[in-house]
Amino acid sequence: MQVTREDLNPCTVKLDIVCNEDQVRKAFDKAYKEAAKHMRIPGFRPGAAPKHLVKQSAAPQYIKDFAAESIVNTVIKSALDEQKLEAHGQSKVEIKTLEEEPAKCEFSAKVPLKPVVELGEYKGLQVAKPNTEVTDKDVDEYIKDLQDRMSKKEEVTGRGVGEGDVATINIKIEGDAGEGRNFMVVAGKTFKALDDAISGMVVEEMKSVDLKFPKSFEEKDWAGKEHHCKITVRSVSAVHAPALDDAFAKELNAKGVDDLKEKVKQFLTGSREAAASEFLNERLLDMIRAGGKVAVPDNMWESVAERKLYDVAQEAARSGIKFEDYAKSNGMTVEEFVKAQQEEARIYVERAVVVREIFAKEEMKLSNTELNAELFDMAREYQIAPQELLTILRKNNAVEDLHYRAIYRKVTKFLIDNAKLD
Repeated sequence: MQVTREDLNPCTVKLDIVCNEDQVRKAFDKAYKEAAKHMRIPGFRPGAAPKHLVKQSAAPQYIKDFAAESIVNTVIKSALDEQKLEAHGQSKVEIKTLEEEPAKCEFSAKVPLKPVVELGEYKGLQVAKPNTEVTDKDVDEYIKDLQDRMSKKEEVTGRGVGEGDVATINIKIEGDAGEGRNFMVVAGKTFKALDDAISGMVVEEMKSVDLKFPKSFEEKDWAGKEHHCKITVRSVSAVHAPALDDAFAKELNAKGVDDLKEKVKQFLTGSREAAASEFLNERLLDMIRAGGKVAVPDNMWESVAERKLYDVAQEAARSGIKFEDYAKSNGMTVEEFVKAQQEEARIYVERAVVVREIFAKEEMKLSNTELNAELFDMAREYQIAPQELLTILRKNNAVEDLHYRAIYRKVTKFLIDNAKLD
């Protein structure tokens, strides 16, 4: 066996391994013996048939996969012993060559080592706390948004399009084939030339105008260009927001307008306090990372990034969106989006090891009360019963996620309590 070592960083070592013929043959022999246990060959008990008969009936890919797994499990252990390395988790393996005849196997393994965490000062850090004050204007704007959400549309008759109306229009560029493109617009909130054109138009009215589309226009092939167009109004609806009165307040489970405003203020204050707390958590952890030495194995953050990218791809697929288009909607190419997710995953993992190191250094413990509180909080997020969530976590071997959330909450509270807030 030949092993070539490359230290990628303080916590990740790459081993390029060339197996000897004996290791490869033993792995394939083991694969055939395992296959024989699950085969019925006339004249032989299960597992007793000779190799040449098993070879005739066994699926080649099964044999190759089993042999690969056997080689990796056996050889990596020997390679780690040879290099005096202690893996911190599962190595990431890439099979480069695997052949039975002639017996040959080459593979690489990215071996994760224990994270390196050397903490600098983490108590008494000075950090500015964001302003969380909620003004009357903030409350009024939030309630206005609620009114807009609960507004009703009514078809307009007897008049043309007015400011604030919702209109469905068709725009056809002169000389283009087809029937044009339909848009739903709010009059007065598109762009000046189009707002001026549709103002006063009635349903089914047509108008020919020159339109210079802004660079930010949703149809990218029209954006920034000027065209002679035919506009047709398909429908017009007026939006009526509910009045701010006691009846409206009661629909939102408030006793009256004053009670509604007080509840909104409390909600906004709580939201801003939570956001400020999370900002302080991230700021303090990043200051600690920068003030000390933190290194984590690539495998840790790579697995986090892969899960996130998989979830994003699944969500995009469910919405009928291509992954490339999803990345583009975020202003990035696929490569840039993947790189951004990987960087975010690395930061997340580095913060996590810092949190665990502080938890251990301060000799903190978690009580059952704290774990139960975290379980109930987590259950509220997922909108399921706490016991149901616990069952799911156990089934997916994810109870550690619950423990980490509780550890994170305890450590970050400790950091904030010991920080100097401006």
